[in-house]
Amino acid sequence: MVTNLYDFVDLSGLSFLWKVEKDGETAAQGELSKVNAQPGQSSTVQVPFRHPADADGSYYLTVSARTRRDYPWAEAGHEVAFAQFRLPGAAASAGHAAPAAALEHLAPVGAVQKGHLLAVSGFEFRHQFDLYDGIFTGISYNGVPMLAAPASFNIWRAPTDNDRKVRHKWQFEGFDRAGMKVYNTAWSQTPEGAVEIVVQYSLGGYIRKPILHGEAVWQVEKTGEIALDTRVQVREDAPFLPRFGLQLTMPAGNVEVEYFGYGPHESYMDKRHSVRKGKYLYTVDEMFENYVMPQENGSRYGADWVIVSNLLGMGLKFVSGAEHFSFNASHYLPEDLNQAKHTYELAPRKETIVQLDYKLSGVGSNSCGPELLDQYRLNEKEFSYSLRISPVFKEDL
Repeated sequence: MVTNLYDFVDLSGLSFLWKVEKDGETAAQGELSKVNAQPGQSSTVQVPFRHPADADGSYYLTVSARTRRDYPWAEAGHEVAFAQFRLPGAAASAGHAAPAAALEHLAPVGAVQKGHLLAVSGFEFRHQFDLYDGIFTGISYNGVPMLAAPASFNIWRAPTDNDRKVRHKWQFEGFDRAGMKVYNTAWSQTPEGAVEIVVQYSLGGYIRKPILHGEAVWQVEKTGEIALDTRVQVREDAPFLPRFGLQLTMPAGNVEVEYFGYGPHESYMDKRHSVRKGKYLYTVDEMFENYVMPQENGSRYGADWVIVSNLLGMGLKFVSGAEHFSFNASHYLPEDLNQAKHTYELAPRKETIVQLDYKLSGVGSNSCGPELLDQYRLNEKEFSYSLRISPVFKEDL
């Protein structure tokens, strides 16, 4: 149903184009005919597309209303409005998982502990885990390193203009300086030939109580894929979190970002009515939003999968089942943005900083309006987060 919200004119000046995409690729498209309605009235239309009963991908229908002729304020073809609808089907896929039969022929994952370092290796991969720090310090595939610094759990973001009030609560609790304390780490070989590492940890700032406690279960599969499952308990009296996720620093040259999620521009939990679900390809520089005062920017909300790679297509693929999964790829750490007062003070890093968030609190309007609404806050006191990290070479997808 199309509803005309104009006060004085009908819809005859607009054309309505439709497109169905499967996993971000166009499956069918066309123009709707006989769409018209008087001001304040509605018209029922039918899209001439037969959806497969056994749909095996992620299907989205997008309807776009565009001007039929030139206006003083827009040329013909200008998009006035759009609406998007998810059709029945499975989640979008990035590439193809190795078949079970192929995995059976791979040797079990090897693990060698030397001091507090655990080397985990297998066919075409070698990873390193620091048992003291409870985190991966190295991920490599075919001899190519994928990490330029140890991974870390992260709850901090560079405050936005709208965070100017709540940031004082965050910083008082040490959100901006939260470090990871490891209480126990244990690793073992699974019957399937994978290596599992279990870490009990907390995040907190010095001279303050821990902000949260968690247990992280890391598993390295025969393919070199890394699976993370972490259960988190946030301190009851702690303010809502800016974010919770994994922060990775990938080496220089990893500047290509492909993802299936909301785009084309940045989007947040409470800032996404102007974006649509689809498959997008950008460079890290193109994802940066150049605000007058440096602050949190460039996040993409609702991603099904993300690939960050070099120009040869070698990199890492990230997949999460979290409903509000967001990611960011930038040449700046949150601390870089936080310390700069003007854009000319920013010095981009050669490395690519990737934020993979279970949830990122919305941006709100508290610089001049009300506090961020509860439904847009990461205010959960208990939650679980799963993420899969796979070395990938795009020509194999």
